[in-house]
Amino acid sequence: MIRIRKKFILGFILAVGLLVTRDFFYEVPIITYHQIKDVCPKDSLLCVTEKSFKKQMEFIFRYNYKVISPEELYLSLIRKKPIPKRAVLISFDDGTDDFYKYAFKTLKEYKFPAVVFIICDYINKEGYLHQKELKEIRNYNITIGSHTRTHRYLGDTYDEAILQEEIYGSKKILEEILGEKIYFLAYPLGGYNDKVKTIVKDAGYRLAFTTNRAGYKRNPDIFALRRIKMTEDSDNFFVLWPKLSGLYNLLRKG
Repeated sequence: MIRIRKKFILGFILAVGLLVTRDFFYEVPIITYHQIKDVCPKDSLLCVTEKSFKKQMEFIFRYNYKVISPEELYLSLIRKKPIPKRAVLISFDDGTDDFYKYAFKTLKEYKFPAVVFIICDYINKEGYLHQKELKEIRNYNITIGSHTRTHRYLGDTYDEAILQEEIYGSKKILEEILGEKIYFLAYPLGGYNDKVKTIVKDAGYRLAFTTNRAGYKRNPDIFALRRIKMTEDSDNFFVLWPKLSGLYNLLRKG
């Protein structure tokens, strides 16, 4: 009983502290998924079951979070266009076909926008989205972004030709398939360096996303935006609420 009271008191103090510091430290939470499946492998850190995903989306809907597109996030960061404090951006990496099988229908049900980052050389391959599916999902406010051409780790890559192909090349492929400009990119495994960021900017991307590599900054780097990994236990209120609070990054190491 004493232990429970201590946890409650600590939780209450944390909640009050977060509310008091909210305006100064707030960042729009950018949540990220990799695999959505009927059943996940045991101890997988990249898989969320369809059941848990539905619960997470239901939570976002029930508690009136405002799901925004990457374009809305861009406008808020660059042009200081105000967005609701309960905003959240939903992202998916890799472009596997389980997005279409399991996640897409739930997003449509709640009319939630999202962004899917595609590994371009895997398009039309078994286990990944096909061109036809890419064209379909964008009609439901699903933004298509680049996850590079081959999913190469870029954090230790400085070769100009390789970076041009991964960053420019992937953008060109997606633009030819969709007939529209591609403005958003997610670094494979979150890896980047200064040269990579420069090429991403020169290629015409508006925002680039990493994992938790970038430390807290009052003015976030738009070419190294941190994201929050969603896991199977993220349908728990005491896990999901902090992740969507806009202050979760304060609790993590940079």
